[in-house]
Amino acid sequence: MLSRAADLLKQVGKNTDSPDAWNQAFQSHRHSDAAVTEVFARLHAERKFEAAVQGIQAAIRNDHAQPWMYDVLAGEMKLTGRPQSEIDRALLSRVDFTAGDADQLLVTAALLARFEAWDRAIALCREATDRNPWRSEPWLIARRYADRSSQPEHILWSRIGILKYLWTDDFDTQHAEATETLRELQRSLTAAGNSETAQKVKTELDEALIHDLRIRVEWAGDGDVDLSVAEPGKQTCSFRNKVTKNGGVLLLTGDGTLPKGKRGPSVEEYLCREAPSGQYTITLRLVTGKVITGKVMVVVTQYENTTAEKKTRLPVAVGAGMVKSKSN
Repeated sequence: MLSRAADLLKQVGKNTDSPDAWNQAFQSHRHSDAAVTEVFARLHAERKFEAAVQGIQAAIRNDHAQPWMYDVLAGEMKLTGRPQSEIDRALLSRVDFTAGDADQLLVTAALLARFEAWDRAIALCREATDRNPWRSEPWLIARRYADRSSQPEHILWSRIGILKYLWTDDFDTQHAEATETLRELQRSLTAAGNSETAQKVKTELDEALIHDLRIRVEWAGDGDVDLSVAEPGKQTCSFRNKVTKNGGVLLLTGDGTLPKGKRGPSVEEYLCREAPSGQYTITLRLVTGKVITGKVMVVVTQYENTTAEKKTRLPVAVGAGMVKSKSN
C-alpha cells in the first residue's frame, strides 16, 4: 500500500496544488482505495492542506470517490480558509454516501479519525448507534474517538451510551470504566470552574445508573434454571430473545456449572432500565440437574439507585416449571 501511495504521489510530482496534475494522475491509472487514503492522510500529516483539497476533488471527479472524502474535503477546505459556502457544498455532496449500513458508517468514521476529524467521526458513530443502540461496537469505537478528541460532550455521550446500552459479557468492567471516567470528568470540570457542564455530567450519570426493574435469580447446585420475563406489550425476554423492544435485557445466564476456582451461586438476571408500566410475569424452568433444597432465591429490585429503591427477596420452589406474576 505504501509503495502504491508513493507511486501516486510520484505521478503528481511537485505540482501537488495543481488540479491538472491530479486529474492526469487519476485518469492514467486506477488506484486502490487504500493507496488513495494513504496519500491524503500523508498530505494532511504534512499540513499540505491545499494539495489535499485539489487531490480529493480530482479523485471525486475521476471516479475514485470514497465515502469519507466529502467530510475530509470539508475539513481540509476549512484549514485552507475556503468560504463556508464551499465547505457546505462539500458536506451536502456526501448524502449519497451515508445511505449504507452501520458497518459502512463505522469504516468511514475510522478513516475520518485518521485525519483527526473527531466531530465528523463521532457524528457517524452517533448515526450507527441511532440505527441499533444495542450493538456494542459503535459505542466502544466512539469511546476511543471521544477520548482522543478530549471534548467533554463526546466523552459524556459515549460513556452514557455504554451505561445504557452495552450489556456484553464484560458489561460490569465496561460500566465501571464509564462511571469512573465520568466522575473524573466531573471533578476536572469543577476544578476548571466549568460548574454548568460538571453538573450536566453528574445529572446524566445519575440518571443512567437508575434501573427501574432488576430480577435476579440465584441457586446452588448443578441445575440449569432458565429465566424468562414476559413484559407489557407482549414482549418476552429470554435466552432466545435477550433484548426486547422495551429495553429489557437478559444480563446473566447460568447453567449450574461454575468456572474452576469460582465459588458462589449460579445466577440468571434480567434488567429493564425504563420499565413500562404493567404486569411482568416471571417464568423459571429447571432444564437439567438439581437445585439444592429445591428452591431458588428470586430478588426483585425496583427503582435501583434512587431514594425509592425497593428490594424483595423470595425463596421459590422450582421443579419442572414455575410461574410468578408481578405488577410494576
